[in-house]
Amino acid sequence: MCKIVNISFMFLFLSLPTEVLLQQIPTKANNIPVSADQLETEIHRQDFYIGLVIFLIFLLVSLWILGKKNRKLRKMATFAENDPNPVLELDLDFKLKYCNEAAMKHENLVELMYERHPLRKKFEYLLNMTIKDKKTGKYIFDEPFVLDDTYFSLNLYVNKEMKFLRAYMSDITEKTLLQRKITQQRDSIVDSLNYAKYIQRSLLPDIKKMEDYFGENFVFSIPKDIVGGDFYWFKTFEEKAILIAADCTGHGVPGGFITMLGSLLIESSTGDALKSPEIILRDLNYGLVTLLKQQEKDSIQDGMDLAICLIDRKQKTLNFSGSRNGIYIIHDDGEISNYSGDTVPVGGVYSKRHNPLEREYKMHEIQLKDNDWVFMYSDGFYDQFGGPKNKSMGSNRFKNYLKEAVMSKKTSYNDFEHFFSEWKGSQDQIDDVLVIGFKL
Repeated sequence: MCKIVNISFMFLFLSLPTEVLLQQIPTKANNIPVSADQLETEIHRQDFYIGLVIFLIFLLVSLWILGKKNRKLRKMATFAENDPNPVLELDLDFKLKYCNEAAMKHENLVELMYERHPLRKKFEYLLNMTIKDKKTGKYIFDEPFVLDDTYFSLNLYVNKEMKFLRAYMSDITEKTLLQRKITQQRDSIVDSLNYAKYIQRSLLPDIKKMEDYFGENFVFSIPKDIVGGDFYWFKTFEEKAILIAADCTGHGVPGGFITMLGSLLIESSTGDALKSPEIILRDLNYGLVTLLKQQEKDSIQDGMDLAICLIDRKQKTLNFSGSRNGIYIIHDDGEISNYSGDTVPVGGVYSKRHNPLEREYKMHEIQLKDNDWVFMYSDGFYDQFGGPKNKSMGSNRFKNYLKEAVMSKKTSYNDFEHFFSEWKGSQDQIDDVLVIGFKL
């Protein structure tokens, strides 16, 4: 800026015509012309005055700019002095110029500043890599600088014109160690949940046995969390088999506990004897209400919605009973048969008008046709938000999708996974998902 002012004045002066300058030179009284020496002396004197004015203007502008910078630096210095966190001022060779009182309280930091600490070279390398080929400005480090057992956050202000940098540091040891502890606890919990997932999966039936029994079948099961609240159960009795699709209250760990309890209660109910679906529902309800002490005050009222099918592949018959879950049968001509489960719950005490230990369930006897597809499911699939309008799929759309899958012969795990993923898009999964399909 000063150079511009100086050049501007010089340009203005030099651009004046000689006649104008000569007109400004006074003559002696009585209009007597002055000599050439006097004229030359007068011109030099005016040049001196003009140069002096320009110099003074240049000096005033320079002092103003310097004062502005000094005020800014004094403000920064005052701020650094009163800062409760360590502040270091270094030259661009990383030699210490200033440190505040807070910095002196850290013994290892003092050793670092006076180049006595073994991590000094690492500190210099870190600073050099940060400011190398950089302009004046602020630079923030993403990772903490670790000095012995102390963790510092590190922010730099670099002034290339004044040839210094300031390191603003903050002791974040307590925060860092707390975050590390939380991370370790989280990892421990995740490891435990992953182990629980393997235990839960070990209770599920062998898919190979299902494939051996049915002509075609698939099981599409995706828990919302590591462990889930949906499960299925399968067991054969020569030409007959029992298949169960269950949706327990909640998901995650609570749902996972109920699934394991449900699997054990089903196993206890059936044993090695073939039982009718409505009897299994009754046994399940009695077991849940009793084991969870649901008739007592303030007890948890968890339960499950499920569909149970007793299948005879030789006779092509299906006996169905359900509690709040049904089944769809898609026929070869595209017709859809819907069999709803009872509204009577399995588990939980929701009314004092009846005895929860004496609940009864209906059974539907169904004659299957050739190429009929039977679908058992939980509500997680059709409750999922997604699609072009980001709305719940709904049972009608789900039913129509099952029909399209059968008619287009896209009835595999991969087909259902592709459709569900396309529907869900970027939305989070809201519940556990279970769909089972089979054809005799």
